[in-house]
Amino acid sequence: MAEQSMGQLPLLPLVARSYAFVLMGLRPLLAATWPWIGVVYIAGRAATGVSSGLTVEDAVPSALWIMIVTNLVASSAVSVLCHRMIILGEWPLGLRSVHFGRREFHYLLALLGVGFTVACIMLLFTALLRATGLDSRGGISVSAVVIASITSLVLYARVSLAFPDLAVSEKRVPWHVWRASRGQTARIILGMALSGMPSVLIVQQMVVIVAILQVKGLTGIAILVDILGLIVTFVAIMSSAAFLSFAYQLLVLGSARSSAGRR
Repeated sequence: MAEQSMGQLPLLPLVARSYAFVLMGLRPLLAATWPWIGVVYIAGRAATGVSSGLTVEDAVPSALWIMIVTNLVASSAVSVLCHRMIILGEWPLGLRSVHFGRREFHYLLALLGVGFTVACIMLLFTALLRATGLDSRGGISVSAVVIASITSLVLYARVSLAFPDLAVSEKRVPWHVWRASRGQTARIILGMALSGMPSVLIVQQMVVIVAILQVKGLTGIAILVDILGLIVTFVAIMSSAAFLSFAYQLLVLGSARSSAGRR
């Protein structure tokens, strides 16, 4: 098994490699992802009713769903790009690398599948609370939410290596990654958090800055900071995808090479 041949994931070195990959390759990455950044920005403006004058109440939910779908599509495309850069050495070729094909579609379906499963877990815990009459007890309800959240994180960690596998493999259902991630759950969760959390924290501060600038009437500067925040968000997506790619190389590809060498 992967965890026996490779041992524990070197957590901090992989996180450091993820940051190094994004920082050193930021120029070609942005050259291939700026159209996605633009699309997500426009969708976000539409969802808040700032652009196109969306002030009708019925239009806001539709725009919000458009923003969510757009973010998932863009995240899938950028993640596949990063996975293939690291695992296969396919460096982006500017706008020629901007596309959404079969791989990206399968990646999107996997994201939706994980999200749907997490939602079902939350609904299941809620239904159990109501069926047992424990939903009125605040402490128990909070505990149930925490348990459901931890369960969802563990599930995501166990299937997370399927994402880089979908990006690089050919016509193969990635069930083998379930075995590869066994024993690595906590390290994968921590690695994903460490590789993406700093950028997320920066984005949260930039959101506050944008709100302050808008209150002061500095709309132009607020738009600029908003765009910079979106770029940092994509950096978080890239670094998280990079961590999964490096983990995939060690746990899946490294295990396969070790098995082939023993034959």
